Amino acid sequence: MGTWGINNFENDTAGDWVYSFEENPSILFLKETIEKVLGLEYVDSDEACEALAAIETIAAIRNKPAADFPEMNGIDLRALAVAITPELTSLARKAIERITSEEHSELYELWAETDDIDSWIMVQKTLLNRLDAGGLRAV
Repeated sequence: MGTWGINNFENDTAGDWVYSFEENPSILFLKETIEKVLGLEYVDSDEACEALAAIETIAAIRNKPAADFPEMNGIDLRALAVAITPELTSLARKAIERITSEEHSELYELWAETDDIDSWIMVQKTLLNRLDAGGLRAV
């Protein structure tokens, strides 16, 4: 995996996903990205990284961005805030649980082979907290 850190945007796959989202900045794109990992018996690392980037984007829309949240050229995240539903945040929570599952996630397995597994898990727990604590941005 082209990774240089434990945060969810510190890998090539998430960077590529950001470019795709800039091409199609919609709630449907976020939802479809997240739903991919929920429909699989075993989640490969690229799909997991994309889903985590999508979930980070939802947290940012909810006014709780990660410190390393990338600039998204030409996208007004505030305009998407009204479309963030409890259903979407519930899907996001389920996706994080699946991605951090020992038996269902290649990304978990890859991190488990490093000394950074605990730090990576903490990043995902922090994401869950930001997702739950986020307030919608004023439009």
